[in-house]
Formats: sequence, C-alpha cells, structure tokens
Amino acid sequence: MPVSRSAGAAIRARAPSRPTTARRTTWRRQRVSLSHEGNWDWGSSRVRLYSSILDRENRRSDGAPASGPHKFIDTVGDGQVSFSPFEGHKFTIGGEVRQERLKDPTVNGAGSAEQMHYATFIQDEIAFGDRWELVVGSRFDHHVDFGWHASPRAYLLHHFNDALTFKAGVGTGFKAPTLKQLSPDYRAVGGGGAFDIVGNPDLKPETNLSFEAGLEYSQDIWSARAMIFQNDLENLIQASCVVNCGGRPGTGPRPEWTYRNINKARIRGVEIGGGVELPWNLRLDANYTFLDPVDRMTGERLPDRSRHAANATLAWTPLEISPPRSA
Repeated sequence: MPVSRSAGAAIRARAPSRPTTARRTTWRRQRVSLSHEGNWDWGSSRVRLYSSILDRENRRSDGAPASGPHKFIDTVGDGQVSFSPFEGHKFTIGGEVRQERLKDPTVNGAGSAEQMHYATFIQDEIAFGDRWELVVGSRFDHHVDFGWHASPRAYLLHHFNDALTFKAGVGTGFKAPTLKQLSPDYRAVGGGGAFDIVGNPDLKPETNLSFEAGLEYSQDIWSARAMIFQNDLENLIQASCVVNCGGRPGTGPRPEWTYRNINKARIRGVEIGGGVELPWNLRLDANYTFLDPVDRMTGERLPDRSRHAANATLAWTPLEISPPRSA
C-alpha cells in the first residue's frame, strides 16, 4: 500500500491487526498417601503407599482444537524391615513397586499406556566402636525395557562427639526414562504454550557415579550441615529444542522440543543448610546450593539448571503424638 506525504507529515499505512487467540490451560494436582511404621521385638518395619495424579485441560478462544485432556497417575508402594541379627550390624531389606499410567489421546491409538518399575534393596550399618560407622548396600532396579541394574554404594561416618559428625560416601545410581519421555506419539504443550514437547523411544536410562563429603552438627535447638558433591553422569536425560528453535513466541510455528541423552555430564557443587527450633512449636530451616553443571562432551554449561538456589521453610507442629506404651 502506498504511503502519502503532505507538508512534512507522513501518514503510515497500518497492517490489519491479527486476531488474538487466548489459550487457557488448567492443571490440577492431587496427592494421596498412607503409611504405617512399627516397632517390634525383633526390629522395625515401614510400609507406604502414595499416589500423585496430574490433570491437564486445554481451551482455545478461536475454536481450533486444543490438546486433548491429559491425566498422569504415578502410584508407588514400598516397604522395608530393619533388624540386628548380631551385635554391631543393622540390616535393612526392602522393595518397591511403581506404576505409571498416562491417559492422553496422543500417546497411542488407545489413548492410554502404562509402565511398571520394580526394585529391591539391602543395606548393612556396621559399627566400629562408638565413633565409626560404615554403611554398605545396593539397590536393584528392574525396568521392562532395560532389564535389571545394580547400584551399590558405601558411606563412612565418624562421630567427633554427640553433636558433630563427618560423612563421606560413594555410590552409583540408575534412572529409567518415564512413560511420557519414552512414548513416541506423546505430544504436550510446554512453557505455558510456548512450545510443544514430544516423546523419544530411543532414550537410554541415566547412570551416575556420585561422591560427597561434609559435616553435620546438631545440638539443642540448632542444626547445621555443609556438603560438597560431584555426580558423573552418563546418558543424562535433557529436554531441548529440535524444530523451529530460532523464532520468537507467537510469530510463527511453535518450536518443538524432545528429550535426548547427553553422553557424559558432570554436576558438582556445594550445599549449606541449617535450622533452629523456635517458640510455639515452630522450626525454621534454610538451605543454599551452588551448582556447576557441565556437558563433558562440549565443555558447555548444561541449560535450565540454576547456578544458585536457596530456600527456607517454616514448619509448625501443633501436636506431638507419643508412641503407645507396650503392655
């Protein structure tokens, strides 16, 4: 369209305005848990059952189809027993069953999928006199796609006195991709409508080798801790953009993200925290973490991981329930 100019004044043509599309996403999260702890003549036991339900519903003001209703249900049951068959040893044996259920029209033709995880673990706490303890154990995970994986660990503790303890440990870990991450047809809206994210059936499970050492202090109403740590990871699962990554939000097709494995990564850092018991059954706790996450293949910093993190909580315990007396 031509632009008219008169007496030094310009009248600029304006492009017709584009209709604004409003998207509304409603999230609902529910958590339910049930647990039992028992102290017996032979030792102690604990049984837990907990479930998390996440519902998502999408609406658009322009009448175009929104992403379908989405429900993710994560249910976990676990149990353990602890006992001391002889002096200086405390054994803990337990297991875990986890079920992931996903209801979403994009996940497959049936609109639903599920995945089961199984795990068992054993641990021995060994006392060497009054000052030294050694904790050794292993966890065994089973995934329907990746089979069994063992994750041993060892932890050494030295009690300088009743208040101050030194802790140092080394261990391995295993983390399988979730049902959402593995489903090839799964598609969801992320970032408040800024991008779409899809599953990747070629993902491998994460494994890690971790080290940590530090001090813990607890006396009277005060507690404090300081830890240094390093995690060396293989096949770290990370979300990243793969299509339409350079555009500005709202100016073109939405970017598409997916999950991928980072071959080798390293996350090291420092954690400092403390707490104090206050009047009126209140307790204040604070924590600060410094992270240095690096992709060891490129030398670049891992995205979407804060270098600094801090939090504080104030808890109130209105009632203290004492365990029942034995007959």
